[in-house]
Amino acid sequence: MPDLVREELARFIGLSPLSMIDFRTELSSCVTASDASESGGGVTFSRGLTEAGSFAAQCQIRGDVVEPLEVDSILTIGLFDGISALRVAVGALNWNILGHVSVESNAEARRVVEARFPTTTFVHDVQEVDEAMVRNWACQYSQASLVVIGSGAPCQGVSQLNSQRKGALRDQRSRLFQHIPRIRDLVKRAFPWARVASLSENVASMDAQDRAVMTQAFEATPWMVDAKDVSLARRPRLYWLDWEILPQEGASLQLSRDAGAEAFHEAHLEGFIKEENYLKPGWKRVGVEPLPTFTTSRCRSHEGHRPAGKEHCLPHELARWEADHYRYPPYQYRDKHCLRNAKGELRLPDIEERECIMGFPRGYTMQAQKKALQGTPDHEASRLTMIGNSWNVTIVAWLLNHLGYILGLHALMSPQQVIERTAPGAGPGLQSFLQRPPMRPTRASPGHHLEHRLVRKLTTLVSLKGEDLLLQAGSEDVVKYHRLRASLPARLWKWRVAASWQWTGVPGSANGSMPKRLLEGKTKEERIERRRQIGSLKDLTVQPATRARYDKALERFFDYLTHESLALPRNRQLMDSITSDYVEHLWSSGEGRALAADTIAGLQDTQPQLRGHLQGTWRLLKTWNNSEIPNRAPPMPVEVLDAMGGKRQGAAESVKVTVVDIIRRAEEEEATIDGMVEPGLQDVRIVERVGNVDVADRRTRRTRNEEEVRNGRAYEASPRSQNPNFWTGFFESSDEGDESYVPERGDRDEDDEDLDTGMRQFMEGSRWSEFRNEAWPSLMKVLQDPPVDDPHEPGLQLDGCRVTLLSGRGCVLQCSEALGIQEVLRKAEDALQVKLESLVSSQGTLAPHLRLRDVGSRDLVALAKTAQLVGHSRSLGFALLRADGQLLSWGAAEQRNVAASECSYAAVLMDGGLVTWGSSHFGGDSQAVQEQVRGLVQIQSSCCAFAALQEDGSVISWGHPSMPQTTAERLMLSAARQNPVTAIQSSSHAFAALLKDGSVTTWGNKDYGGDCSAASALLDVQCLQSSAGAFAALCSGGRVVAWGSADYGGLGPADLRDVTKIQASARAFAALRSDGHVVAWGDASCGGDTGPVARQLYDVVEIASAPRAFTALRADGMAIAWGDPSSGGDAELCEVTAIQVTSRAFAAIKRDGSVVTWGHSSCGGDSTSVSHQLWGVRHIQSSTRAFAALRRDGQVVAWGSRDFGGDAAAVQGMLYNVQMIQSSRNAFAALRGDGHVISWGGDDEPQMIDPTLRIRRLG
Repeated sequence: MPDLVREELARFIGLSPLSMIDFRTELSSCVTASDASESGGGVTFSRGLTEAGSFAAQCQIRGDVVEPLEVDSILTIGLFDGISALRVAVGALNWNILGHVSVESNAEARRVVEARFPTTTFVHDVQEVDEAMVRNWACQYSQASLVVIGSGAPCQGVSQLNSQRKGALRDQRSRLFQHIPRIRDLVKRAFPWARVASLSENVASMDAQDRAVMTQAFEATPWMVDAKDVSLARRPRLYWLDWEILPQEGASLQLSRDAGAEAFHEAHLEGFIKEENYLKPGWKRVGVEPLPTFTTSRCRSHEGHRPAGKEHCLPHELARWEADHYRYPPYQYRDKHCLRNAKGELRLPDIEERECIMGFPRGYTMQAQKKALQGTPDHEASRLTMIGNSWNVTIVAWLLNHLGYILGLHALMSPQQVIERTAPGAGPGLQSFLQRPPMRPTRASPGHHLEHRLVRKLTTLVSLKGEDLLLQAGSEDVVKYHRLRASLPARLWKWRVAASWQWTGVPGSANGSMPKRLLEGKTKEERIERRRQIGSLKDLTVQPATRARYDKALERFFDYLTHESLALPRNRQLMDSITSDYVEHLWSSGEGRALAADTIAGLQDTQPQLRGHLQGTWRLLKTWNNSEIPNRAPPMPVEVLDAMGGKRQGAAESVKVTVVDIIRRAEEEEATIDGMVEPGLQDVRIVERVGNVDVADRRTRRTRNEEEVRNGRAYEASPRSQNPNFWTGFFESSDEGDESYVPERGDRDEDDEDLDTGMRQFMEGSRWSEFRNEAWPSLMKVLQDPPVDDPHEPGLQLDGCRVTLLSGRGCVLQCSEALGIQEVLRKAEDALQVKLESLVSSQGTLAPHLRLRDVGSRDLVALAKTAQLVGHSRSLGFALLRADGQLLSWGAAEQRNVAASECSYAAVLMDGGLVTWGSSHFGGDSQAVQEQVRGLVQIQSSCCAFAALQEDGSVISWGHPSMPQTTAERLMLSAARQNPVTAIQSSSHAFAALLKDGSVTTWGNKDYGGDCSAASALLDVQCLQSSAGAFAALCSGGRVVAWGSADYGGLGPADLRDVTKIQASARAFAALRSDGHVVAWGDASCGGDTGPVARQLYDVVEIASAPRAFTALRADGMAIAWGDPSSGGDAELCEVTAIQVTSRAFAAIKRDGSVVTWGHSSCGGDSTSVSHQLWGVRHIQSSTRAFAALRRDGQVVAWGSRDFGGDAAAVQGMLYNVQMIQSSRNAFAALRGDGHVISWGGDDEPQMIDPTLRIRRLG
């Protein structure tokens, strides 16, 4: 037997005690921490949460809020990136970041960016960016739909603080701005599918001539914005943008009247800033003026040349400047620019306060230098300089906020909202709280339940492989390794020391000897000998076994190069092409993915300069990994371990998994296993090796001795097996019924004997005895069960079927190949605790009658049922149909359909019953027909009567005595003769019923369509439409037949054909023909004449109707209306995607998400009061006299008559994260992502409906 097979068997037996372990143990709320220093080490454990920890436990994590389904992916590129204020600003806006490219020459700044955003692509110099590099970015970030380029060229040559400035074109550093337009054009050419937006920043104090030079280069007029309006410090800067800054509350925009290159616009912002959020406890500003602009830190031994503001400083202020080694310009040290505490002490803002004031998280620049140098004067000076050179994040976020609004990414945020997003401790998310900690202690009530909640939330930051907890930006992809990682802050817990110690023989000072010296040796000679034994550093980069794999894989790779007459290129870019071809060669040759991965990893290990240059090859390997079934069986789930422990019947499945794994490992060792027989099963899997090809055949074979099966022999090898080392029996029953371990040996060696001894000792132990006594009887019972004749041939449950929701949550089901898709769906519902609609694979939606063996993939996607909010224009209430089939109703939603005559009402109840009220002469009394009610489906009303369609296709009618009932009686008889009614329509004084055979029956006042006998060729009718006094039928072949009053459209055009759809107003009809033209007839004041707009009615795809007007929507997005001008019949607009109507007004959604309304103002035809809120609209609903629009950001805007839901001010604070809106006759309801429903309008008070209340199941 191969060694690996024996090891696998021993491992399986050794894992048997795991069946006694509870793998579902709850998380402990106790947190431990350990660390070591130069002097000693220690272990601590938590004893409760601090106020900061209690606050963190109540923060949100991913999954607590509903995420949008459609999210744009954004790439940010920072030129002269510094510490990447652009990336921080974009993160504050919660944009979906695909990646970030940082072009920055300062190594310390790059280190800061890497610490916060580890997936950043770094470029050392802006002059290195060429077309090939930008194309590489396009390949790497091909999913980007928006590329934002932010640049802040060096300002030393143009700033007025520099008395020796040379100008934008003459200064060697400042003239680098000329690369910005060049790189912008390269990006636009490389990303033709994406929107490319550009933002450039520089100082506002530059000369007009320098400003004109940059304006001509950037091809945009700059905006001058000072950060003093949104922060505690000044920072006047010029920003060149290629998008529009929109007027809004809290922002005063002053556009320049000068069209020259020296012109600039100004924006003055308004916002409330809480000083205590940005300053350390106990400190306040001396004056009310903003702090001066932060500058770079340069400690000197003497004054510089012409220091700025010295003439305005008092002697003690100059002394303060001198004591600080002339770090900043002297005006910074004036008393009014300092902070003061209760003792009257003055100081300048420190680095953490400056970070917060500039919009960065506290401690953002801490990683500027390695840990050993942190806290030194050089480290602090470096941090202060980087902050002095950076942008103000709040201002940049406000500018980008306008771009996001224009592109429909979010709502337009006010300056105050942007301030709140960049303030310390901002944001409800846990990662935001940890990444952007508050300056002052948070206030929260501690509690034991919060400890457990915090631990559970923090585990969402742990990878499946058990790496450290890593803190990253919420918009950053999770990485497995981060060399500059930020760990969890200890300030969340209260700690108690469990153990501590000092290193023996090591001085206690921090500068003493490192503990590793005790291990490596105290002298140089001892260290040399020790390191000689360990090996060279190159050998230690990987483990010896890994090195052997790399060498073997590289040998195969070099053989491939020799065979293909290829040579290793000197250009690293060409190497990616060769390795990609080699991976394709391995794929087509049937080789394993491990060989390809070892080859590429080995190349990068031997040639480290290849790292980052084989992106195409690694992409192929990722595709390979996603496309190939895993080679190793998954770990045993809890169910299998429970079965091994006797807790479940069916323990034989775990043995089957083991046997199949043995077969697989034997195949890898090229062992010939001619026949692996499973006793008790009619179907036997035969695995043979023919040369280098494995041939799997399924044959029907009986075991040679069924008596052996009954006596307990679990598995038996075929007599054709030629492998003497293969054990032909695992267990054998004795006469006393006690199973004893008896291996049948072939040729054995000493290793086999040692293995037998170890396994025997294990089985003789108490744990094995317990396991054997509990599990083995049930196992033998399963094995001894007679075979079941299944025509579908159930296969082994070897591989799991993975079912994943669109949210990413999923499960693995152990399913037989013969299991039906419907049964898999049921199993997935039980595992995920979610009602599912269907399963989808690469083949599409899977039909319920299919079996798992018919599906090409075992990775399935499950589509969950979603809650549906139901309302109707004739209903007085709403109903919420939950995904689990339960119904919640309120208002008048207990009535499925409501109709009204002039003085009466009738409603169809949810159980199909009928209720009426009002005047008996107008249908308010239905006692005469209650005995005939057998499950109503639909109800229609005229002005004085009702007609109702039932489930069996019959019709009942009641109402005014003058309304003839004999026709309804005939329809009852017609349904009994297998010609049921499929639909009914009504005019003001008549009814029409469409029967299954395509014929039509009418009753009522013949002047209003109650008699269709004069209508010729009324056959093969497809659908009916009605105005107030006439009917129109659409027949097969597109024919139209009309009857009733001519004043109401009862006299249609002769020989009207090729019609696909009919719409009706109160007194007219409009028919849409297959060629896209429209024909109308009836009262011209209600849209019955298209004469004024006839030439424009071509390529029409949809017609919308109101009582007195029509609107046609063309394929090119043009909307044309005709009819009564006061009711919306006089309008023409372009770029329309959808139209909604009330009784006398229209609303159209345009392609950019804006909304245009027209018609009677009391019915929603005037949306001026809410026009600034109508952006990013994706859907509109209408009541009788009001509209409600749902925006892409989940907000709702309503307008129109207040009594009909046109004013949502009372519930506006609850209308967030809305997924769906519905309307009734006089109200609206909105379904939020958390399942709650908000309703407003009508006669009832606005209310919020909890979906867990008043539930009753349908059917």
